[in-house]
Amino acid sequence: MAGISNVPRQWNCRVCGFDRYHRVAVKRKNGTRYETEFFACSGCSVMFVNDRQFDVNSTANPSIAMPPIVTPLRRSKARGTNPGARQSATRKLRVPSWQGR
Repeated sequence: MAGISNVPRQWNCRVCGFDRYHRVAVKRKNGTRYETEFFACSGCSVMFVNDRQFDVNSTANPSIAMPPIVTPLRRSKARGTNPGARQSATRKLRVPSWQGR
């Protein structure tokens, strides 16, 4: 494969542990492709700039912090089915007496 880096040492992704990465290429609007300064893991597609810092086996300072993993909450099925809640949301506001009618 043309885009895969030839790594003389064993490289492993810090996120998924996969052992290969590639240079990220982007297609422009006019159809031409160019290689960016980014690399991407071939296993999980996480992008990084410095392959030595993103190697789990490296002693180089990673200069990264793992982001917190956030699980989206599901909306309750009961929510929105309460007729009283719907009525209060569509209730008309009273006009104060000093503003006239």
